[in-house]
Amino acid sequence: MRALTSHPLVSRFMSDYGMIFVLLIIGGYYSWATYAEQSPAGPDAGRLLAHRLTHDSAAPDHILLIVRDNEADRDFAQAFTNEIHHHAPDTRVDLVAGQPSDARRALEGAPASVDVIVCNPFTAAWPVLGDVDTRYPHLAGKPVVQPQGYHWPNFLKTDNLLNIANQIVVIAIIAIGMTMVIITGGIDLSVGSLIALSAVVAALLIREVGGGVEATSAAMILACSVAVALCALTGFFNGAMVTLFGIPPFITTLAMMLIASGAAYHLAEGQSVYQIPATFVWLGRGVTLGLPNAVWLMVALYIVAHFVMSRTILGRYIYAVGGNAEAARLSGVPVRRVLLVVYTLCGAL
Repeated sequence: MRALTSHPLVSRFMSDYGMIFVLLIIGGYYSWATYAEQSPAGPDAGRLLAHRLTHDSAAPDHILLIVRDNEADRDFAQAFTNEIHHHAPDTRVDLVAGQPSDARRALEGAPASVDVIVCNPFTAAWPVLGDVDTRYPHLAGKPVVQPQGYHWPNFLKTDNLLNIANQIVVIAIIAIGMTMVIITGGIDLSVGSLIALSAVVAALLIREVGGGVEATSAAMILACSVAVALCALTGFFNGAMVTLFGIPPFITTLAMMLIASGAAYHLAEGQSVYQIPATFVWLGRGVTLGLPNAVWLMVALYIVAHFVMSRTILGRYIYAVGGNAEAARLSGVPVRRVLLVVYTLCGAL
């Protein structure tokens, strides 16, 4: 094993991509641990079921469709109905959307012309659909069909992956600036408190200056820009304490962590800040092209950060300072300015 890891190519690979390799192992484990049978119930499941009914055999003339009375089930029913009518326009689809009692009444009053009873995985589990031949003799022999299940890891389901991405956005964006600081040999403990401070400042500006619930998009953008600028200024102060006064980064940022959290609490007076427009959450909870807006922001920032760190003079200077600050200074690298920029960016991010 030692001989393998000491090989130059393996060593280079683990140095450059070791963390990605570890993440792939972790993702593979959770995919294996959450591998389970899935019960499709969305619009796609409705379309696939309708396609199966119309292509595996002659299209039924009369379908009784039973779903719950909620948006997801109605989407399933709408997709199923549209697909059925696309392939068999003359097929009659009777929709029952409600509770098990509604399904029971519909089954008891269903005409003998019903060819097939369609449901989704949720309604298929209702006891009223458990033994159709015995409970409803006039429907004896009529099949009860539902979308076919399949096996897939719960971890790799689209909703779960999007939820994970959305949940880590804040930490991931902070990690961009923190990575730069750590590469230079420093640390910034104040970032969590700066999140609180920036949130409070932005919300107070929107409420007190921007017009509250009537605030325009421009007012909200300006308020958030002021909050980001304040955090950048705080990061600049951290960098100044480290570079000009030689205070260790751990001590400097620990003190700033306490100052920022205290300032946020004082400004908010220990209360929730409300009277903010509902559109304020667009960046954090909105969706564009199937991905949360916050994820798009994270991706854009990572692209910019990658370009800065790998293709610019500043990126090379950051690595040089982290490798050996004194050697970098003797080589002409403006070490103090680099550290000021790095801590400022960390605060802003």
